[in-house]
Amino acid sequence: MPFYSKTEQFHVQRVFARLGDDGVKRAFNLLLERLHEQSGFELLASSHGAFSAINLCRDGARCYAFRGTKAWIAWYFRQPALRSHFVDRGRILQHFAAHEPKENARVGEIWIKLKTPQDARRVLDFVL
Repeated sequence: MPFYSKTEQFHVQRVFARLGDDGVKRAFNLLLERLHEQSGFELLASSHGAFSAINLCRDGARCYAFRGTKAWIAWYFRQPALRSHFVDRGRILQHFAAHEPKENARVGEIWIKLKTPQDARRVLDFVL
C-alpha cells in the first residue's frame, strides 16, 4: 500500500469501503497501483469533509483527487493543475465528453465519474 501512516491507511480503507461495485473497486485499485509507481506525484489520503479522498500532489500542490461512492469514483482535476497548465481545461472537456464532466466554477475544478478499470486507464493515460 502506498500510504504508510495509520491515518492515511484509514482513509484509503474508508474510500474503498464506500465502493459497491466490483468494477469500481478494480478501477480504484488500478488508480492506486499506477499512481504509486509515478515518481512525479505524492499521494496523500485525508479527510475531505464527510468523505475521505486520495490527493495527488505535484510540486507541492494538490492537482488531482479522487474519492469513492457506491457506483463510481469521482475524479477531480483541481485548480492547481489547471492553473499550472499540467492539463488544459478545454482538452479535459473534449477528451472526457462521454463522462459528462462537471465544472465547479466556485472552486475552479472539473470532475468526472469513473465506473470501470477502462475509465481509470483513460484518466491515467491523460494525466501521466
